Amino acid sequence: MTPPSDEGTASAAATGTGHPLDSGVRERAARLAATHVAVGFMPRDNIAALLVERFGDGSPVDDGWAREIVDSLWEGEPDPAPADLPGWQRLARAFERLDDAGIVARGDFSCCLTCGSGEILDLAGPDTRGFVFYHMQDTEAGMYYGGLHLAFGDIAGTDDGTAAVGREVVEAVTAAGLPVSWDGTPRFRIEVGPRDLE
Repeated sequence: MTPPSDEGTASAAATGTGHPLDSGVRERAARLAATHVAVGFMPRDNIAALLVERFGDGSPVDDGWAREIVDSLWEGEPDPAPADLPGWQRLARAFERLDDAGIVARGDFSCCLTCGSGEILDLAGPDTRGFVFYHMQDTEAGMYYGGLHLAFGDIAGTDDGTAAVGREVVEAVTAAGLPVSWDGTPRFRIEVGPRDLE
C-alpha cells in the first residue's frame, strides 16, 4: 500500500478535515461530544480526553482531532441544549436539596455504575446518610432516549436504610416536577421519565 504523501496530509489539515477517519467513527465521536457539551457537566478538555479514550484505540483519533471537534461544538450556536431545558434544571435542583439534607447527590458522576458505587462513598462526610447518582453512560442514554436511572443507597449499606434513601430521592425528584418509576425496594434503580428530561 502506498503511504499518503506529505502534500495530501497538508491538504487535509488545511481544509480542516483533520485525520482521515471513517465517517462512522467521526459521526459517533461527534455525537458523543455533542452530548456532553449540551449537558454541560464536563469541561472541554475532559470531553476531548473522553473521545480519545473511547475512539482512539486502533484508530487515528488523537488529542488534536478531539479538541477540534469539541471546540467546533463549544463555539457554535447549537439548538437549545438539554442542560438549559426544564427537566435537567429541575433534577439538578432536586439534587442540591438532597445534598443539603445529607444525601450526597451527583449527576454525570463516574464512568459506570460499578465505579460510581465505589467512588461516591469517598464524598461522604460525617453527616452523610446516603447517596444518589447517575453516571456518564446514564447521561448519554438520557440525552438519546429521555429517561434516566438513579443509583442510590445508604452509608451503612442496609436494605432498610437504602429503601429509606430511595423514598427521599423519589420525594425530592417528584417535588421538582419530574415523574418517577420505582418499585420501592433496593433491588432496582429509580427511573426518571422517560422523555421528561427533554
